[in-house]
Amino acid sequence: MKSAHTKWAYEQRFRQLCRRYVKDHESEDAGDPEVPWADFVSWLLTLRPALREASWRQYRAAVVHVLEQSGLSTGDELIARLCTEGRPADAAVHASSRTSHGKARTVKTAELRAILTWLDGHAGRWNNLAARWMLWTTVTGLRPAEWRLAHVTRDPQTLDVALLVQNAKATNGRAHGATRTVVIPALDAPDWASLNHLLQAIKRLNAERLYDQAYAGVRQAIRRAARDLWPKRQRRPTLYSGRHQFAADAKSAGLAPEQIAALMGHGIIETHQTHYGKRRCGRGAVRVRAAQHDVEQVLQRAATRSARQPAQRHGPAPR
Repeated sequence: MKSAHTKWAYEQRFRQLCRRYVKDHESEDAGDPEVPWADFVSWLLTLRPALREASWRQYRAAVVHVLEQSGLSTGDELIARLCTEGRPADAAVHASSRTSHGKARTVKTAELRAILTWLDGHAGRWNNLAARWMLWTTVTGLRPAEWRLAHVTRDPQTLDVALLVQNAKATNGRAHGATRTVVIPALDAPDWASLNHLLQAIKRLNAERLYDQAYAGVRQAIRRAARDLWPKRQRRPTLYSGRHQFAADAKSAGLAPEQIAALMGHGIIETHQTHYGKRRCGRGAVRVRAAQHDVEQVLQRAATRSARQPAQRHGPAPR
């Protein structure tokens, strides 16, 4: 079952595709019930050879979601086309044509400092918020969108901070549980004020129904800073680069795979090992630790998967 946020994200992605379709066809009716959906799907399939698999999956899921809600008589047929046609999964894709080609998987200390300095030194509605969001994403490893529902408590004796996070992938089984806790030990007063300011600002934006606007503005502010700082680069740091850097830092710091999975909200250790920052790009230390119950959930899922593998590999036991 899709969460409300997932549905919203699919609908946003679909609208973006519609605008692109309109631009390509000089049309004004994309997304309308009278639109020739077959043409729209055919156009979408022509984009697939230039996309990464992850990008294609996002586009396809968004359109499938809208088709499922549309009640269109040919919806099932169009969904089948989206799921079967196009280039093979292992076809080569030239790097320059990938939609995520401009996104760096790391943000070095000097680069982070440069971005934060740029944001502090330039006028912009979301620049101050963007600086804090970028910094704490790199420190904690949260998905940028997970800050929306994050809550924090601080032990007055130890000064440890517990950041309670709603796992973004929990609704489709890719997380180790519905929530996770990221512990930041002995957080000093200035850093506590910075983190608390970020969370309070997001809470206020939620209350004022400005969160989505702010989130888009924060991402744009960081992209603008990176373009200004490194205009000739093909890959520049983005807000999500902070999460990749966190994974690299955790690996280089020697954290156990199950601890990293617990901190990042993954259900299995292979996710961060395969898809996130490389150990060689890490800085050898992280400021956080995983809650023990989150680690235990990762280990339990791993044990369950391991127990199932023999039966899946060899088939049913002989009678």
